[in-house]
Amino acid sequence: MRKLRSLAVVAFAGLLLLTACGGGSEPSPSATPAASTQAEIFLAAADDPMADPFTTDTAIDVGTANQTPTASPTNTAASEVTARTGTDPELYAAADRPACDVEKLISDLQANPTARGAWADIRGIQESEIPEYLRGLAPVVLRYDTRVTNHRYTDGSGFAFQAVLEAGTAVLVDNTGMPVVRCACGNPLLAPKAATDGATYQGTAWPGFSPDTVIVVTPGATVTVIVCIRINTTVTIDVPVSSGPGDGSATPSSGGSGTAGATATATATAPTGAPASGDYTSCARRYGELVRDLTLNGGMDAGQAEQWAAKAKQAAALASSGDLAGAYAICWESVSEMEAELATR
Repeated sequence: MRKLRSLAVVAFAGLLLLTACGGGSEPSPSATPAASTQAEIFLAAADDPMADPFTTDTAIDVGTANQTPTASPTNTAASEVTARTGTDPELYAAADRPACDVEKLISDLQANPTARGAWADIRGIQESEIPEYLRGLAPVVLRYDTRVTNHRYTDGSGFAFQAVLEAGTAVLVDNTGMPVVRCACGNPLLAPKAATDGATYQGTAWPGFSPDTVIVVTPGATVTVIVCIRINTTVTIDVPVSSGPGDGSATPSSGGSGTAGATATATATAPTGAPASGDYTSCARRYGELVRDLTLNGGMDAGQAEQWAAKAKQAAALASSGDLAGAYAICWESVSEMEAELATR
């Protein structure tokens, strides 16, 4: 199982060291994200934008009940953090309306050229691409406490710090399921860095927080919808996500039982043994599930993992170019191999 080293908890009885997480108290110099290292991981409650945000609060309250699964993933040891694939079905929650006001987020960044430049640099895109990029992301709600690399904006620059975002936090995710923006502050997010030995959580723990149920998200195969659990229900909802600037916007579509309402279906003949639908999105989703299942059942051989990842990238490139039949054929080849491997476990 792919894992990251976890953290030692300081005075874990509900209250931890007070930091720049809000709450009306001044942080100590050693407990501010501006001076943080990978030995300090800051706790960010869902309703706390934290200090020095890139934008105003653009999160939309779409409901918080029934966010966290009744059976949260439990790490096998206190020194580990469980990895979950970003495209796993029901990893995130969503509602019929977006959890983030993307147009307000765009407007805030457009109004502050310095912040806009710093934001684009962190995300690795051109400033002119920000509007289309943001409109193509999927607005969802975290269902697990999730480790990320967060950023604060101060003195015209972005400064990275390690953080745990509380379940219930509104984020934007990309087409591999990775959280890339926190809506409450507009901060760009990146994958977390491995914590150093003896690393400590900083901030006030929310009710129910436990280091043993914190997860990290790893990229899945490229998809066109993020399959989420509908808030306050037990059914799923599909949130479309684009491949990048110029590929449209992402607005939740009701999936009812989980069938994608905005997925594209290839018309070419499906590979032998494949489902007759030839649905590349469904195949990519199954690929993500198999990555998770193989990882949790003994791990994957490095050589196999590299081959499957290369095929996934090839399939995603074909899908982006419009060749869904070709993308599906390559995807199904990998899925068939992975299914066979899983059957031996």
